[in-house]
Amino acid sequence: GRWKAVRSDMQAPLELYDLAADPTESTDVASSHPDIVERLLAELDSARTPSAFFPLDRTKAARLGRVRRGCGLVSASIRDVLGIAPETGVDPGGPGAPDPMCTVALRLGTTDAPAGAEPAQAVRGAFEAAGWVEDLVAAADGAGTTAFAFSKDDVRCAVSGGRPASLVDGEISEDGSVYLEAGCSASD
Repeated sequence: GRWKAVRSDMQAPLELYDLAADPTESTDVASSHPDIVERLLAELDSARTPSAFFPLDRTKAARLGRVRRGCGLVSASIRDVLGIAPETGVDPGGPGAPDPMCTVALRLGTTDAPAGAEPAQAVRGAFEAAGWVEDLVAAADGAGTTAFAFSKDDVRCAVSGGRPASLVDGEISEDGSVYLEAGCSASD
């Protein structure tokens, strides 16, 4: 209903927000409504299923956050240049699983993308502006595609994308889709 309960940590006190009166969640009203806090705590405790993957230890959780920030840079720059959100996926890792990773993918028909919009170059600029270090210099293959990678701390994001093109009767013609694929992962 109108109530939103927030607990940032299993040991942290429950915060309570009245979304009907405070949609920006600026005032914690938990102390004014102990009955609602008690009911929502019971719901939180009964809705939780123990898992071998959680709780993540703080080191792994921080690493997952850094990986997700890399994919966030990719997604935000695509939204800025094309006005659409790409498909994203996250694997948090866990016991016996690989380290955390995330993926971002975009495919548009050439008629669906604004003329001159280059999502790969926008992504490259976003990484540079955020202080990431390019560790695989942009390499174009001559057919309208490019690949590069950036690293920061213990995270590496590899990106490929472009507007595939070919030479037809002496004219460059875009064919296929505008695409971008990126994967960010933790590295040792």
